[in-house]
Amino acid sequence: MVSGRGAAPHPVPPARRGIGGPGIAAPRRATPPRSTGARMRRLVDAYVRLNFTHVELPAVYATESENLPPADRHRLRVEQRRHVDTWVAVLAELGPGRPAGILRFRVHAAFNLVADLARSAGPSVTVERAAALAHRVLVPANDGLGGPRRGLPARVRRP
Repeated sequence: MVSGRGAAPHPVPPARRGIGGPGIAAPRRATPPRSTGARMRRLVDAYVRLNFTHVELPAVYATESENLPPADRHRLRVEQRRHVDTWVAVLAELGPGRPAGILRFRVHAAFNLVADLARSAGPSVTVERAAALAHRVLVPANDGLGGPRRGLPARVRRP
């Protein structure tokens, strides 16, 4: 926003503008959580907050990344893969021996779920509900990775 006296001060300090571009604050560097489950919760919570605060970002990344020069688009794809790999590594710690492809699928499913929920903006969609659902996609109850063991009741089971 520009006023008669020049540009308004940027809402994010320069040292925190790097990740995600101007106006998107980098996560604070804090003492890492001691448990893998806590790390996963922090990842989910931060991702959900980012998507609910900046609803337009996933669409902008999806459409505008195709307009980048090839070298920049390649660098962006490498960074995106690294980001997914971070999540996959945490999930792998929660359940050693799980195929990386399955874990990667879960991460992408959770990312898309959160972005869709943030965009829907219905009255029943809350940050807390989106985080709980994303966590359930990442760590299904019947997978043995730490969620409560709740299957479908007999009358609802699929054939």
